[in-house]
Amino acid sequence: NDDDVMIIDNVRDLFRKTKIFHALVINSTIMLMLVAWNSIVPYLMAQTLEMNSTEIGIYMAWTGVVLFVFTWWIQPVLMKKFNFRSLYIGFGIGMLCVLLAFPSITKIPGINDWDIVPLVVLTSFIGAFKYAFSTNLFVSSLCFINNSVPPYAMGRANGLAQAVGSGLRGLGPLVGGALWSWSITLDDQWWAVYIAYI
Repeated sequence: NDDDVMIIDNVRDLFRKTKIFHALVINSTIMLMLVAWNSIVPYLMAQTLEMNSTEIGIYMAWTGVVLFVFTWWIQPVLMKKFNFRSLYIGFGIGMLCVLLAFPSITKIPGINDWDIVPLVVLTSFIGAFKYAFSTNLFVSSLCFINNSVPPYAMGRANGLAQAVGSGLRGLGPLVGGALWSWSITLDDQWWAVYIAYI
């Protein structure tokens, strides 16, 4: 068994002797996407959909409840019934649909004239899927990291993943904010609202 003879004394060995690089790319991409999304959604809701802080707060509270329920009760069941790769692919496709659907709300004719209740319901409905899908993507990516190294190197691998994730949590809002700022300067382009999301 290769795991029995493999010696990993440092981070360099993780990259040279395991497949952690591939798992880190997946994990880092998801981390950057999630943090960037969380930073630009309030911009779209406040500036484009003209929602106030109370309405955005309702959206955030509801998606928080969805995140809690999915993480504690639904995701464990799914992870017992399906393999990580299938979940990753399935929820990845779902997340792509959400990334297209959420900014598409702004393209609904007369959306700014809607009563606030259906508007909050619509944004919260789509946002709930984002939190459900992204949670599974993130957990699956952590499983990929753990499965890419021998059991005795999991601590070092998770530490590396957390270090990279910390950097991306700082970079995400910067990237998301910059793309959003650029997108709102392109008022005459129908695709501008999708830039920051895709």
